[in-house]
Amino acid sequence: MIVLVLPACSQPVQGTPDSAPRPAPTPAPVTTTAPPAVDLELLVASLLRPTEVGPTWKSAGAQPKPDANAAAVCGGPGVVSQFPNAERTAAALESEQGELLQETLSVYPSEADAYAAFNATSAGLACQEGKLGETPVTLTAAADVQSKVGGDRATLWTMSSDRFSTVLVSVLAKQHVVNFAFITPTGVDQTIADPIALSRTGVARLLATY
Repeated sequence: MIVLVLPACSQPVQGTPDSAPRPAPTPAPVTTTAPPAVDLELLVASLLRPTEVGPTWKSAGAQPKPDANAAAVCGGPGVVSQFPNAERTAAALESEQGELLQETLSVYPSEADAYAAFNATSAGLACQEGKLGETPVTLTAAADVQSKVGGDRATLWTMSSDRFSTVLVSVLAKQHVVNFAFITPTGVDQTIADPIALSRTGVARLLATY
């Protein structure tokens, strides 16, 4: 299974720039307020379900965990290390063909903290070439998809390597930042439904249930 580093929850892998040295993204101020009091059951209820992604999809087992040591794909500190005081949950879904969907959801102490964390996510993906662990990846420029996905802001990137291709959607919605990563291994026929439509479903449910 391919495990992708998401800006909020991830398995412990490192990321560094892949070409000539570039300045690392400027770290956002680390929040010092206490994590918000949230209903985790409601947060989990807002996550996408296997049947919404495709007929062969199922839970991939243990959810991705926050990793403060994981760097951004383009170098510099990751979002978890910059914004530790958030309540986080996540889900990982997989198809029989080996595709993977990771969804991470973070709730911050304030809308200002969420806005800063969303910007830090964008800064960590603002390069054309980077590294995901030891795997070199190529990224497209960010695309604004707020009008299609919902929330206060929403951005889409695509990331590719010789092992996989990924559509990554990051959404700011009030005090929440939710990230969707749709990952297809090289050589696998994609069965994932429209990533934009699925992201829109996830955002709508989040706003309706929490």
